[in-house]
Amino acid sequence: MPVTVAFCLFSFLKTYKFSQSNPDEGDDVEILIGVAKTGKYAVNGHGDGVEITVRPSGGITAILADGHGGSRAVSGISSTAALKAAQFVSDGVREGMIARAVYDYFSTVQNAGFTLALTQISADTDSGKLLVCRNTGCPVLVRHEFGVEVYDESVQPIGSNKNVKPWMTQIPLEEGLIAATFSDGVLNAGRKKGRMFDLKATIRMLEESRPADVQYIAESILERAMLLDSYQAMDHMSVIVMGIDGKMMDNPVECRTVRYPA
Repeated sequence: MPVTVAFCLFSFLKTYKFSQSNPDEGDDVEILIGVAKTGKYAVNGHGDGVEITVRPSGGITAILADGHGGSRAVSGISSTAALKAAQFVSDGVREGMIARAVYDYFSTVQNAGFTLALTQISADTDSGKLLVCRNTGCPVLVRHEFGVEVYDESVQPIGSNKNVKPWMTQIPLEEGLIAATFSDGVLNAGRKKGRMFDLKATIRMLEESRPADVQYIAESILERAMLLDSYQAMDHMSVIVMGIDGKMMDNPVECRTVRYPA
């Protein structure tokens, strides 16, 4: 019986003006987000959770949640966690508190032995910063004017203990910036076949790409991971790429494009 490999692609464009010294000055920019994801081969049900939400003070946050646990009690935890994290962002909860808020929400299934990898990448136009917040073993790659930084510091996932804290950093928000992250289904692709995901090739791709290429970058990273698994993904795979580009539209128009396998 033939199996269709599913892709769900999402892009987001919105025009902003930001300046750390004066909100009425500064360059007009667009924040672009590309997402590519697929489910585990021959497995129905919930995959990784991905959400995009507008920040109340200005800007955009992209969220990737990847839940793990063997019981039915944690089925769907990834998508629910991403939705709850997006809600907390929209409510103005600070990045450093969202992991604890998500943990508290899921405290009723703590005994089920779940863990949740959560990554937030935010373009905060109020502060003029790119905010990275990680509770995951997967890296966040950021391309800026001086090269590519790989943020892969050790940090515990949500659910590992009650007082787990995220790893956080902030980077000046500037035109040309590209940030990318992915779930462990991408990072661990090919390992059961003796293959390894080529992080250095991903870094080179970021170095050679433009912010406008975010969807291409996301699809390319996913394609490379799926190839390592011989197009039979051993786990759910998701990729998020955010870019900061110069303004290309005269009017502040928000655009979304979604492609979903029916």
